Formats: sequence, structure tokens, C-alpha cells
Amino acid sequence: MTKLNQTLEEEKQYLHEVEELLCKEIETSELNIEEKQKRTEEFKKFIWESRGELSDYEYNMHFNEVDGDTDIINDKIKKLLNFKRAINSPYFGRVDFQFGSRVLPVYVGITSLKKDRQNYIFDWRAPISSLFYNYTVGDAEYEAPKGTIKGEILTRRQYKIEDGVLKRMIESDINIDDEVLQEVLANSSSDKMKNIVTTIQQEQNEIIRNNLDEHLIVQGVAGSGKTSVALHRIAYLLYQNEDLNSNNILIFSPNEVFAEYISEVLPTLGEDNVLNTTFSELAKEYTRKNNKIQTFTEFIEEYYNNDFDEFSFEINKFKLSDSFKNAIDQFLEKYVMMHNLNNDIEMVVNRSKTIVIDKDDVNDFFNNRYKRLPIKERLNLISERICDLEQISYSKCGASIRNAIINEMDITLDEKKLYFEFLNSEIFTNNFDFDTEPFNVKSSNIKYQDLIGILYLGFELNGYPYNSKVKHIVIDEAQDYSELQFYIIKKMFPKATFTILGDINQTVNPYYKYDDLSTLWDIFGDESEYYELSKSYRSSPEVIDYANAILGLTDKPSVRHESNLPIQNITEDNNVALQLSQSIDSMRNNGLKRIAIVTKNNTEALEIMEQLENIVDGVSLATENMSNDNVIIVPSYIAKGLEFDGVILYTKPDNCYSEMEKNLYYVVCTRAQHQLIIYNQPQLTLDKPKTLKKEK
Repeated sequence: MTKLNQTLEEEKQYLHEVEELLCKEIETSELNIEEKQKRTEEFKKFIWESRGELSDYEYNMHFNEVDGDTDIINDKIKKLLNFKRAINSPYFGRVDFQFGSRVLPVYVGITSLKKDRQNYIFDWRAPISSLFYNYTVGDAEYEAPKGTIKGEILTRRQYKIEDGVLKRMIESDINIDDEVLQEVLANSSSDKMKNIVTTIQQEQNEIIRNNLDEHLIVQGVAGSGKTSVALHRIAYLLYQNEDLNSNNILIFSPNEVFAEYISEVLPTLGEDNVLNTTFSELAKEYTRKNNKIQTFTEFIEEYYNNDFDEFSFEINKFKLSDSFKNAIDQFLEKYVMMHNLNNDIEMVVNRSKTIVIDKDDVNDFFNNRYKRLPIKERLNLISERICDLEQISYSKCGASIRNAIINEMDITLDEKKLYFEFLNSEIFTNNFDFDTEPFNVKSSNIKYQDLIGILYLGFELNGYPYNSKVKHIVIDEAQDYSELQFYIIKKMFPKATFTILGDINQTVNPYYKYDDLSTLWDIFGDESEYYELSKSYRSSPEVIDYANAILGLTDKPSVRHESNLPIQNITEDNNVALQLSQSIDSMRNNGLKRIAIVTKNNTEALEIMEQLENIVDGVSLATENMSNDNVIIVPSYIAKGLEFDGVILYTKPDNCYSEMEKNLYYVVCTRAQHQLIIYNQPQLTLDKPKTLKKEK
């Protein structure tokens, strides 16, 4: 028997041993869970039947015990599910690590497996598993709880195990980004994002396992795995920190489609899904409940549907600019100075006692001693102080005293009313040489471009909500958030750590653009670390070269092998439905399974859907939720973050992407993994931005 055959037999035997052990663990776990659940139900029944004989203390104590048992059962169920996921493919890698005189075989998988003090599989998040991701054969080290462990990797193997059968073993001293990675990249895309645990790259692994820095800012090119890195980082943090659970982590997603797309990654890694929101959803919680808040997608859709005029563009651009916060701050400072107490206030409290509120005393505390506090908190503290001086109850009289001061000062704590005053102030209108658009303070509809300013004003007036439950926040597509939005979120979650990911080249917001995401250091401080991910794993070299030419980018390599499917440019004729169906057939003939027709706006998407739904099988419109159909029609600004085997980029001949929209054009092109077909889009010309002027 050759050495290779002997090694294969040993590996097959080890796999068989692991599978038998997993089956026993599954069987034992199921019995334990069943028994524990039965005892818990019996105990709950006992508590209920004995409730008349138990004191409140005993009753609560017993139910707390039930809650504890339920948590234990849930943990056991979670571990059982991990074992069941692992049974078909228990591990995917191995390194033999020598440190001192000991050689330790380290098998790396989705979950750990330990029996009788022997580690059969190490969880991919374990410190020692970093050896597999970070090193080839040779000197290596990893950070253990007790310090740095140095040694040497003698052997490094990668496995393909399917349905419990060892299909392939690669004994290699090369990185993952070769044969195994190319095989994974060659697979078809799906309607849900998959985990990348078998192919995590060293540059990605460094971000995932960073435990030293509180905040990470990641700039990554299209297809560099930013979102995957963020989700795997969440799984890593949950594994490392016992005090952290899924309800302590919040993801800011760009839209519902994206949130649905990433919904299966964490469960496949053995973790529960975490909290998910958008900026608009978060803002809705802190504005009046009857307000209808415009989403970012709706806001961007207005622009790409051409539902705006030139002057609205300039106003929106200012409202989303970094100068907007400074303008609001100047207005607030001036507003406070103009609304002091001009006269003493004499009022009756407790039905009989008359007090006099001294204007000089109030103004001193309002403008000087409490200057750094939100206005509402200043007024509350002043009212509390007056109650103490007058020896009256703050709980009974504080509100009426505060309201009297507010009325006499003619000050408002209503953020919408104050925002209206701001928009009509010289501080705002002096930025334009034309009449600005009106703002309807009574309307329950709040536009996205006004939402940020209203929210900021509201928090500066009434104080920022304090959220101690959320301990870590992931903000994806960071380039679509203004610095003011980051400032607001940071103030709302002052104790949270952040992972922020974006790409300045994928900006779809025509009103705001970063030169460099590292400028966010100014908000997140010295506790931050900045990373760049420069390799693209999504698209073929043909697609990447074409997309890079749009923005004049260089040195942005594609890791994929060439697809040998050149970019096609097609001009629409009188039967676009027939042309599109032929393009779909062509992609299917090339073996592509999941195809997207990406239109510029929703109007085009609806029109194309109407034309194709009766002539193309498996076609659907994805505007809010992803579909399992294999041909998706989706507007450009919803497609970001998604990926497809093939992309058909469609715009009407009179609605092509302009030079000012080249970043969105780049986003759409980079959704394609293998093939890109483009309709009606000429070579972009370097149009100069229009200068907007209006005669007064």
C-alpha cells in the first residue's frame, strides 16, 4: 500500500469514528432534552397546582427556576442542531501543529466535538483554528487564553466531505485561495447568502477575529465579502463572549430584500439570527407614531424615477451634507440665546402657595451651568431646583413649573416645529440663491432628507435615548450613511462596539459621497481600526475589468478564473421582450441558473415584468422580498449587496446611466458572477455636472 493510500485509509477511518461519535451524541442529546422537557413540564404543573399554598416569593423563585431550565434546554437544542448539521460534513480542514515535543492534529469544522478530553473537531472560531486560516506549512502561532503559542505546522489538509463520504483530500502547503476556493466560487448563486467558513481568507480572518479594537471600519471592493465577514464576525463574537447573545447585536441593513438575503448565514453557523433594522425603522420609534417615515430606498427611487427638480436636488444635497449638522448647531445656539426668560414668573402651586420664579436665576442655569445638557433636561433640572428651594413636591409641581417657563420663554420641544423654524431661518436659506421648498409641519409624512435633521434636533432638544441592551452594531453599506447619521447612532448606543463596512465606489446616493471611509475615525475615535479588502471573489475577471473601467479603477484583482463569457452590449429593437427572453436562454445554455434583470428604476422593472411574465418561466419581481424563482427582475438600488450567476442590465434607450450615475452603474455590473449582458447603455461620457441657477 502506498503512503498516499495509507493516509486516505487513515482519514476514512477517522471520519467513520467521528460520524459514529456524532450519532451517539445526537442520540444522547435527544434523550436528555426529552427527559429535561418532561421534568420541566411536570414542575410547571406542580407550581400551578400548588399556587394557593406558595408565597409570592416561593412562586417567583420556582418560576425563575423554570426559566433557567428552559434556557438550559434551549442550549442543548442548539447544540443538537449543530451536531445534526455536522453529520454530513463534520469538518473541512486539518493542520498538524507541533509545539514543543507534542504534535496535535487540529480538525476544523462548523462545530466542536469532544469526548473523554479528546478534541475530535475544533470549532472554526476556536483560537487554535486560526492556524488553518492564517498559515501554510512552516512556522506558525496562535493566541490562546494563556498567551501566544508558537510552533510549526507539519501538515495542512483540506477535505471535501458530502453525505458522510470523503470525496477528496488535498494535502497542501498553499492557501485556501486555490483549488478549493475556485471550486466554491464556480458554484451557482442562490436566493440566500451562504456561509464562507470553509474558504475564509487571511485578510478576512484578521477582521473576523479582531478582539483588540472596539470599532472596525472596513472599506472593501465589490465582491470582497464584506457582508460575509460581518456575519462571521458576529458568530465569532458570540462564540468568544459568554455575556453576549443574539439579542445584544443589531444589524443595520439597507432594505428588507437584503435582510432576507442574509437571513440564513448565522443559523448555518450554529447561531440565532440577530436584531435587524434600517435607519428609517429606528427613527420611526423616536418620532410620533402616526408619522409615515420614508425609507432610503423610496428616497433614492424618487431620484432615479426622475421625480425631482433641479432645485430640490440642491436642497437635498445640502440636507445630507456634513455642513448640515453645523447649520443646525448654529441655529440651536442662536435659538437658545433668543429665548430667555424676560420676566419673573409668579404662579400659584399646591392651590394656595404662591412662588416667584426669578428670571436671572433661570437664565443663568439655562445658558451657563446646564449649557451642555439637552434643552428638556435643562428645564427639568431648573424645575427640580425651584421645587427644592420652595420646599414643594417636584412630582406634583415640577411639570407645571417647567411648562410655565417654556410658555414664558416661547420655546418648543417639538422637533418638527423647530425644524420648520430652522428651514425658514437665515442660517438655512442663506445657502441658496433661490427660494427653498416649503416644509409642511402638520403633515404626517416625513421625507428621508428631512428625517435625519428632525431626529437630530429632537435628540438635541429632548436628549438621546440610552440603549444598554445592544452591545455590538453592524452597519452595512456604510457609504449610504452621512456622518450625521453615524453621529446619531453612536450617541444612541454609547456603550456598543461597531463593525462598519462599505465601499465608496458603490455609492447609490446621488446627494452624498465619501472620499474615504477612514474619515469615520473622527466619530469613532482612537479605539477604531481601519481595514481595506482589495480582492473580489464574486465576479469573473471579464466583469471586473469592465466594471473597473467605468470608474477608472486599477489594481482591483478578481480571484475567480476567467469565465470566457465576454460582456455583451445589445441595442433594443421593437421587440425587447423577445430579445430579453433570448438573452435569458443564452445564459441558461451557458449553465447559469440564477439570473437577474436589473433595471434602473422600479417603473422599468414593472414594465419588463409585465412583458415577460407570460413568455419566460420562473420570472418574478423582487421589490420587497426575495423570490425563489430563477429569474429576478429588480431595480438597481435594491440589487446592491446581492449576487447572481448572470445579470442582464436593462435601461430604456432614453434613460441610460449618466456620468453622474456611474457609481450605480458600477454597482449593477458587479452583481454578476459569471456573465453580464448590457442593454441600451452607450459608453459613459464625462459629462460635467450641471450648474443650477435660478433668477430671483
